Amino acid sequence: MSDSTVQTAARWSARLRAEDCTEDDRRRFTAWLDEHPRHREVFALMSGVWASSATLARRRSRPVTASRRTVLAGGIGLAASLFGLPGAPAEAMVLRTATGERRRCILPGGADLLLDTQSMLILPPAGAHGQAWLPGGRIALSLPGGGAPLRLATPTGTLTSPAGQFDIGILPDGVTATVLAGLLTAFPASGAAPITIGSGTRLILRTGQAPCIDHPRLDDLIAWRTGRVVFRDTPLSVAIMEMNRYSEQKMEITSPVVGALRISGLYHTGNMAGFARALTHLLPVRIEGTHTLRIVKL
Repeated sequence: MSDSTVQTAARWSARLRAEDCTEDDRRRFTAWLDEHPRHREVFALMSGVWASSATLARRRSRPVTASRRTVLAGGIGLAASLFGLPGAPAEAMVLRTATGERRRCILPGGADLLLDTQSMLILPPAGAHGQAWLPGGRIALSLPGGGAPLRLATPTGTLTSPAGQFDIGILPDGVTATVLAGLLTAFPASGAAPITIGSGTRLILRTGQAPCIDHPRLDDLIAWRTGRVVFRDTPLSVAIMEMNRYSEQKMEITSPVVGALRISGLYHTGNMAGFARALTHLLPVRIEGTHTLRIVKL
C-alpha cells in the first residue's frame, strides 16, 4: 500500500474523532472512501489495529490514554501523521524509508530500531499503550528490559515481547519474525493458539498456511543491516526480487528457465552493476539493457 494512503487514512481516523469534526468533514471522508476500494480496506485495517490495541490494554487492566504532545521528527526523517484511539484524537508517528535507504533511530524508552529499505512502521501515540503497525518492509529491533513491551501488529498476526532482539519482515503473504535474543509470542490473525519462540528461532506466518518454525543462519539473516545480502543456492528469481528492493535500477528475468538458475555468494545491496557482472561470470547468462537490466540465457 502507498505511504500517502496510509497517512491519509490515519489523518481521517483522528479527524472523525475530533470534537470539532463537521458534516462537511464527514462528506469529504465518504468521498475519499469511495475513490478507491483500497482506501476503505486500509482505513478498516488501521481502525481495527487500534481498536484491538484498546481491547488488549483493557484486558491487561491498563488505562488507555492518548497524549496530545507533538512528536518531533527532525534529524531522522520521521513523517508525522495523525491517528486516533477510540474516543480521543491523538498523534502518532510514521517511520519510513525510501528505496536503497536504511534508517536507525532510538525510540522513547530506549529501543533501538533499524528500518530496512522500503519499510514503514506506524507507532502509537506516546503513552497510549497501543500496538505499533508494520504494514510493509523489514525492521531490526533491540528492546531493553524495563521499558515499554513490544506489541507489533502485522497483516497475519500480532507479535509481543517484554524485551529482546528481533528481526521482523513482511512477506507478500505473511510475516517472518526471528528472535536473536529473548522470547517472542505471536498471536496469529487466524485465531490459532499463541506461539512462543526463543533465541535463534524464526517463525513464519503465512495466510492460509500452518505456522513454520525453523533455525536459520543468523549471520546470513542480519547481513542486510550492513548493506549486504547472502544467497545460498538461491533461485535467481528470488535473488533478483531481493536485489531489486535496494535499487532504483531494476533487473528482470526473461524466462522461467533463467529464474530457476541457482546462485550463491555475498553481495552488496544497491550495487546492481556489480551484481550483474557477477551473474555473467557465475551463470550462463548475458545482460541486456541499461535502465532495466534484462537477464537472458546464453
